[in-house]
Amino acid sequence: PEAPPECCGMAFAYGLRTATEVGGDTYDHRTLPDGGILLAFGDATGHGLQAGLLVTAVKALFHTLPPGLSLPEALLFISEGVRSLRMPRMAMALTLLRRDDDLLRFAAAGMPPLLHFKAAENQVETHRTLGPPLGQLKHFPYTEQRLRLGPGDAILLCSDGFPECLDPGNRMLGYERTAPLFHRYATLPPEALLQALFAETEAWAQGRPLADDLSFLVMRRD
Repeated sequence: PEAPPECCGMAFAYGLRTATEVGGDTYDHRTLPDGGILLAFGDATGHGLQAGLLVTAVKALFHTLPPGLSLPEALLFISEGVRSLRMPRMAMALTLLRRDDDLLRFAAAGMPPLLHFKAAENQVETHRTLGPPLGQLKHFPYTEQRLRLGPGDAILLCSDGFPECLDPGNRMLGYERTAPLFHRYATLPPEALLQALFAETEAWAQGRPLADDLSFLVMRRD
């Protein structure tokens, strides 16, 4: 989408930088009939044209989800759509999130952990989810997690292009650095936080071109 959503006492920011002309990372959102908001944040296998085609299909499946599905059921619906494409060695890692008042529900398939900055405690919690990317298994039992968002709390989702960013010496930035970097900038407005994370990635890479797509989704409760 051209701009993040505006709703429900939340501020959002999206950012994406591709490794080649066509990327395999994606983010999207849709407003539900009951007024809630559903967000999708994903990463197709690899990057380039084939990954871009898979992203296009997944976005179409996201916008045609049958009403009333739980988040795990929605993941399975999209997964069956991916399987029906018969694209060998291709899969889609995806996180779905639903925002209702101060409750955030999310379910993930093969994505890096969700990070939750708790403003009242000035700490970041890491929420890992188990499950393969979509399109690999027919009936995997994906699960839903729920978080209460307090005033000033922030959420960060990233694609694996962030922790796996390489410096000129082939060292990865690393998953162990993602939470501390998020914590460093977590009180900034979402767009400023987003730009700070891109700057940290550039500083780590020291001019080395991206080997994979890099994307972020930031959410903050007012």
